[in-house]
Amino acid sequence: MVAFFQHKNKSRLYPVLKLDFPAHLHRAVEFGYLEEGECTLTVEGTDFSLERGDVFIIFPERVHLFENSKNIRGYLGFALPEEFPLFAPYFSEIFPASPVVKKESLGEAAGELFRRAAEDPELESRGVVHGYVSLLLGKLIPRLPKGSQQG
Repeated sequence: MVAFFQHKNKSRLYPVLKLDFPAHLHRAVEFGYLEEGECTLTVEGTDFSLERGDVFIIFPERVHLFENSKNIRGYLGFALPEEFPLFAPYFSEIFPASPVVKKESLGEAAGELFRRAAEDPELESRGVVHGYVSLLLGKLIPRLPKGSQQG
């Protein structure tokens, strides 16, 4: 699989209506929530099904792609690791069993957090984005299916 490097220069969060994107990687943590629809997320060659209510978190420098999106409405975010040092051990030492947190383990709380963030009129302010992204990562990362420690 041929992948390209995608440069991200700021942490951000925004609504999306489509999630088809070729293989790529970046320094940022990419995360999102599907309010409606479904698609396939492939990370490091392994496919994961994303459905309504699911959340995903892709750690830095992992080759990933999205395909087969159907009726997508959701939210996508990027977090530059250097802006979130509290989470650095997760990004560098933990390899989750899956990047997907299923709706059943989240309830409606994740969707509400993403909606509130995306609807905030001050979302483009760096401090506001940082606050929402910190809250989302803090709530979601511990819910990732446990994997292995990197050595």
